[in-house]
Amino acid sequence: VKSLLEQTRAKIYVLVRSPDECRGRQRLRAAMESMGPCPAGLMQMFEARVFPVCGDLGQPQLGLTQEVWDLLVNEIDTVFHNGATVNYLLNYDRMRDANVMGTNEVLRLAFDGRPKSFNYVSTTFVFGWAVKKVLYETDMNQNMELLDFGYSQSKWVAEQVVMDARRQGLATRIFRPALVSPSVTGGGNNFDIAVRLVAFMVNHGIGVDALNQVSFVPADITADNIVAISTTPRTVNKTYHVVRDD
Repeated sequence: VKSLLEQTRAKIYVLVRSPDECRGRQRLRAAMESMGPCPAGLMQMFEARVFPVCGDLGQPQLGLTQEVWDLLVNEIDTVFHNGATVNYLLNYDRMRDANVMGTNEVLRLAFDGRPKSFNYVSTTFVFGWAVKKVLYETDMNQNMELLDFGYSQSKWVAEQVVMDARRQGLATRIFRPALVSPSVTGGGNNFDIAVRLVAFMVNHGIGVDALNQVSFVPADITADNIVAISTTPRTVNKTYHVVRDD
């Protein structure tokens, strides 16, 4: 949201789990403030241009009333689908509603009403625990190698759904971040697996020698790049790896 506010002039509708718009806005404001100090100018843009939409990614039609659905499909021209259940312990069945069916519902919203572009935030985990030297943006792990946990499986399936929508004529971009760490200024989720992993290594004085590729990119840099690419001409219908290595 911060990157969209800074790089565009758009009104931003944000799906949020909340019983009413007032508490939904409070949740979004708290999320903004969790990144660290927010300049007054940024918060003024937030209050003027960000609109909470009460719903649920895991529900049919995103838990929206028909009236709200109709408003959105005819009002918006660009969709950023960044919502997911992110948990490396749950199995596929537990993650399917939000990660797969939720993606399907957001795609329905993108196809309905006025033409839209669809920006999907996937993950490099669609490659599973890849040990390849280079993961190409044109690759899609066609043989489903090393997808041995629910999160990677659900995101792989969701990406296939987006690619199918692309073949049906929807203008799409797929972004694959690796592990997203807290922002450059330290704001973010201190319970994130990236933070836990580094903290454990520091606290216990150990390093990890593994073949797996592990790429950390701060949340704000990840978001800034996704928004910048999505607003650049001739970037549609391509896949982008938002990582710091090969």
